[in-house]
Amino acid sequence: MLGEQMLENLCIKFQEHWYPERPTQGSAYRSIRISKEKVDQILINAAINVGLDLQEILDSLPNDLTIWIDPGEVSYRIDEKGLGKVFVLRNVLYIYIFNCSSNFI
Repeated sequence: MLGEQMLENLCIKFQEHWYPERPTQGSAYRSIRISKEKVDQILINAAINVGLDLQEILDSLPNDLTIWIDPGEVSYRIDEKGLGKVFVLRNVLYIYIFNCSSNFI
């Protein structure tokens, strides 16, 4: 439920900001940031829409998390000075095209 709502919200946000031929273009725009000071509105809206307690979700996540979603790759960093991890996923492009193009765009 939460994952599906996140996907729907991200598809809407990413309209006109998804560049398979230049994956790093718009990368900052396609990031999700969760910290003590600020929680990304995408997560807040998704939690509200599916009726989950946002604080319970936040309690299960690291205190300082940034996720970048780019064509072909998803990467994350825990803590502002922490090392990042990159997942090269060919599916990211296809999931976006299939789900977002056919359902939301």
